[in-house]
Amino acid sequence: FFRMAQRHSPVLAICFTLWCLSLSTAGLVVLPHTVQFVEQEDPQLKPHALWESQAAEDKWYGDVAAFWDDRAAAVGNMIEEGPSRNSVPDLQESLEFLQEFFPQGRQGRRALDVGAGIGRAAKGLLLKLVWTVDLVDQSAAFTRAAKGALGPQGLHRSASAPLNPGGEYYMMRVQDFVPKPAAYDLISLHWMALYLSDQDLLQLLTTLKGALKPNGLLFLKDSLAPDDADQAVLDDSRILRTAKFYKGLLQRAGLHVVKH
Repeated sequence: FFRMAQRHSPVLAICFTLWCLSLSTAGLVVLPHTVQFVEQEDPQLKPHALWESQAAEDKWYGDVAAFWDDRAAAVGNMIEEGPSRNSVPDLQESLEFLQEFFPQGRQGRRALDVGAGIGRAAKGLLLKLVWTVDLVDQSAAFTRAAKGALGPQGLHRSASAPLNPGGEYYMMRVQDFVPKPAAYDLISLHWMALYLSDQDLLQLLTTLKGALKPNGLLFLKDSLAPDDADQAVLDDSRILRTAKFYKGLLQRAGLHVVKH
């Protein structure tokens, strides 16, 4: 587990990681990783060795989109590891990790759910910490399901009102999303970083840093490759990175760990 804070700034960010996966797991393909940039005094992110060309990377992104297009808008299909019954403990664990940062309650607070899917984390986690959540996802089916689960925009919250009054729904690739500056108390990347290339993830983290309010938090939860691995793991449509590599990306984005 990690926590991150932006250096020389009151802005905070959090990274929460779970479930290191074995390189020997069936179906995993081990390919070279550009982890070396983490070790350099003046690191420069280079094109990821998982793809031989831009066309190959574009095809991989197409495969990621096709992977999610083939999945029904159901909770069990949103879980990174295991069946739908894992959803409740997954969200509860995340909630316990984050609660200390929201002692004053939800009122007036806003979060951004990046790669939100059907709104599972927005409903079961983020709306227990903030009043309003904006959701970003490239799937039209998942976005419709999220709106159905959380309700359309509304003015007031009550027993019969939408769970997410005032929440915005952005149907687009997360790489293309440009958030408003200093807009969010909490930004969540819940099981989605593993679907982005290193360069796109670095750019996204850098962009999201600017969308945090002072003392805002960035929460990242994802699967990891083993700590002793010096290679990335390409597992179907996912990239498994080491904790060390994530720390390098976060440092490059101007963030550092504050809790794990």
